[in-house]
Amino acid sequence: MMSSYMGKTMKTMFLLLIAVFLTGCAAPSGSTRLQQAKDQFQISIPTCDGKDDCEFKWAAALKWVQSNCAHRVQIYNESFIQTYKSGDSSSVGASCEIVKEPLGNGKYRIVPNIYINNVFMGSAELRYAQQFNDIVGAASVPYQAPPDGEPSTIP
Repeated sequence: MMSSYMGKTMKTMFLLLIAVFLTGCAAPSGSTRLQQAKDQFQISIPTCDGKDDCEFKWAAALKWVQSNCAHRVQIYNESFIQTYKSGDSSSVGASCEIVKEPLGNGKYRIVPNIYINNVFMGSAELRYAQQFNDIVGAASVPYQAPPDGEPSTIP
């Protein structure tokens, strides 16, 4: 009677172990999730089209850098933003570079490059860059009503 109980328990434990093993094999691995995050980052890089849209998104990029990067802005011009970099290896603050890349016909990509000088921060650089993409990509020139007497069209 005791050996029958032990046999059932062993079978149950063995089946449970196989189920756990198979579940682990079916779940996406850490490297798969990381690749998915990198792919999402690439397809969500903000773009702008035309002078007003590009100026507005570039201003949003500067504001994001000033609010989220640990170091002050060192270089700022119409196509490049860069913060100072930390020389302190214990610093976990982000250093940032933002590049406005021409695509042609008045269109640009606004690409973040985030650097965190700490091996323990994992994929924080990618999370910062995705946050940049989400915020700057959502920025848009506010709608302005036409002057009195002109027809109203909403873009």
